[in-house]
Amino acid sequence: MRAATVELDDANDKAKRRSNRPRLVAVALAAMFLAIFALQAALASSRPRQGRTPPWLTVPPPQQQPRGAELLIDAAGTPLSVDSAPSRTGIRQCTAQQSAKQGRFVEAAKVRGCPGKDDLWMRIVHLVMPHARLFIDIGSNKGFTAARFYELWSPELGIDARTVHASHQKLNAGSKELTECGACSDCTDVSHPFASRSALLCSTEASSSSDPNSRVEAAVTQLCAERAAVFDPVRVLSFDGNPDMVNGVSSVVKALAGSLQHSALLPDVPKQRLPAKPGAKLAHRWTVELAAFVDTFEQGKTVSFVLGLGELGHVGGDGADRSKVKTTQPTRKVDVPAMTVDVLVERQGLAQIDVLKIDTEGNDPGVLRGAKATLARGGATVVIFEYHVYWDSTLRDVTAQMEAHGYACYLEGKNALLKLTHGCWSPQLELKKWSNVWCTVLNHPSGAAIAAIFDGYALAYV
Repeated sequence: MRAATVELDDANDKAKRRSNRPRLVAVALAAMFLAIFALQAALASSRPRQGRTPPWLTVPPPQQQPRGAELLIDAAGTPLSVDSAPSRTGIRQCTAQQSAKQGRFVEAAKVRGCPGKDDLWMRIVHLVMPHARLFIDIGSNKGFTAARFYELWSPELGIDARTVHASHQKLNAGSKELTECGACSDCTDVSHPFASRSALLCSTEASSSSDPNSRVEAAVTQLCAERAAVFDPVRVLSFDGNPDMVNGVSSVVKALAGSLQHSALLPDVPKQRLPAKPGAKLAHRWTVELAAFVDTFEQGKTVSFVLGLGELGHVGGDGADRSKVKTTQPTRKVDVPAMTVDVLVERQGLAQIDVLKIDTEGNDPGVLRGAKATLARGGATVVIFEYHVYWDSTLRDVTAQMEAHGYACYLEGKNALLKLTHGCWSPQLELKKWSNVWCTVLNHPSGAAIAAIFDGYALAYV
């Protein structure tokens, strides 16, 4: 009986060993692949990188940590922590073959002047720079872009394009220009903030507990209340050359400052965890001024603006041929004080502009020339401007100057980008078509991180 039992145990052991054999082989193969991967990584780190640059960045010393750049996504869209993404000494270049290939793919990018409904590129900027605090909006028009900044970076206010449009309809009902939705249906565009600190930390779901009187619940409530007490919305400096637009948007800002209540953009956050009067500081944070931005500042200089031509009132300057601009509205001319970005930055002591948006219906190259000193030192992390048929310069010349200032630039498509700098230019990119250009500075950690992500969407590298 014992012998039979021993033989049975031996048989069971052999059967177990046979059943474990595939697992052992799998473990051995996995270990071998890991060893090979580690060896390749070690070899790669010892020689210059070639080919596709991965969009993740290493952690620099504390003194190099940026004010923004908290989140980054890898190629699969997974959030990665880059709270201190370093400045990159280089940027991915295009080969002659990649440049030519991108030229052939221009139509595939679906370049257009209106951003996509998901506003992908602005979302990427928000994801990388959640702590951005200063936005300059030149050519603010009805204030919809400023509303987008507040929607994403200060959702506690509850401001988006729809609330601004509704305010225009109520306060400026007699103005067709102010009550229109916009050429791109801007008044309906909503980005819905994601990964905002209030939504992540202060929502009921984030702090839910089986015991409502638990320490966690109490701590979260106290922390959110403290945040709400010191809430300070981002700063947006809006400028336009049309006094009717400036007065109309100013009235909207004043009305919102006195009426904003619990933010509808953060429905999962209890009222007691949000600012009681979120608009109290808005009038001092969102300023709207009359100014026409030019390339050279002269004391007392003005620019003629023809009211009744909508956004195109300044095109070509005083006396220019406006035969392409048709209107049934009566027109009148006003003189608007001239300003440059460099003078604005100097007068207001602006160390770093997080986002500089320019939309002046054809005068964008002149505005950029007037920002030469600011751009040369990388004083604007992200620059967005409009490529227009009324330009007095070529897209090639403008983006070449931006590259000389240390920026990488991309032409916006629906779900792809066309890289315009760093050897990627091709003649087919001179579209002479209404569209938008995004430039990001490479000597700033956040700008370098955005460029790394944008490169992943550039058709030159597909």
